[in-house]
Amino acid sequence: MIRLAIALVLLTGLDGQEIAVNPDKVVSLRTPRGGVHRDVHCILHTLDGKFISVTETCKTAARKLGR
Repeated sequence: MIRLAIALVLLTGLDGQEIAVNPDKVVSLRTPRGGVHRDVHCILHTLDGKFISVTETCKTAARKLGR
């Protein structure tokens, strides 16, 4: 039997919900410029072209993601 383990990192979404993120799928982190909710402090871009808005700063998110 083969078992695979994926290490997920918990970040915080706008409504305070926990978002489990696979660090291997994140391609970039960007500090938002205008036009986003005031509580968004970092935007994570994923391999599939989607993005995740989180309340952590990009410095904190990068540390949690192991970067």
